[in-house]
Amino acid sequence: MQSEQMHTLLTQRLGTSAAEPMAVLSATVQALSETAPRETEDLRAQLPRDVLAVAPTEAHPERSWPEFATRVGELADARDHRQAREFAQVGFSVLSDAATEGQLHQLLRALPDEYGQLAPTATKTPGDADTLLADVAEQAALATTEQARELLHAVLRPLARGASEGQTALLATALPTEFGADLRSSGPAAQVTLADFLQTVAAESTASTTDNAHDHLAAVLTVLRHWAPRELLDTVGQLPNDVSHLVG
Repeated sequence: MQSEQMHTLLTQRLGTSAAEPMAVLSATVQALSETAPRETEDLRAQLPRDVLAVAPTEAHPERSWPEFATRVGELADARDHRQAREFAQVGFSVLSDAATEGQLHQLLRALPDEYGQLAPTATKTPGDADTLLADVAEQAALATTEQARELLHAVLRPLARGASEGQTALLATALPTEFGADLRSSGPAAQVTLADFLQTVAAESTASTTDNAHDHLAAVLTVLRHWAPRELLDTVGQLPNDVSHLVG
């Protein structure tokens, strides 16, 4: 994958979060080089030269996913932990797209199991539901996991109605089973408007009202973009522009 292609993917997936998208990718490569040096070396051979200008320091083979996100944030000058996690998720997703299937599997085998949630489609192992719910709760400023669960269900159901069955099936494979089930459409795609999304969110999520449904919808779409960027962007690309533009 060429540098221009990577820059485009990073810009799409980060939105306005990072002033220097390629710095996020370089930070991710450096953090991976410190965590799984031998496996990352094979991957680096596929990357543009400007991404390779990193200098790994001491090895940290047991680095957990939260510690990895913190390290990426330090290297990429993230403003807080939430942005550090976003940088790490997006950087890893772009590297996953650039890697061959063999390289990606080799890399994931060298990392703790929790990293598998960062490439759920490639590994055929949907991520952990608790992690997804925690991300939704944080992004939407919800008080409980149950509120996050209700909100996520309320967004996925109209999403399934508005996109093609094949596309929602791809997104479903990237989500925990409980939520992937919401995306199994029983018929052809229908016209689903932003008003339909907001009405469903306000009606089915106890934490949502007509006043905050828009913000809650945007929060869930932002989390899904980081969780399964390629699948989510392709899915919302089939929806009206006022819905797809909410993907932060």
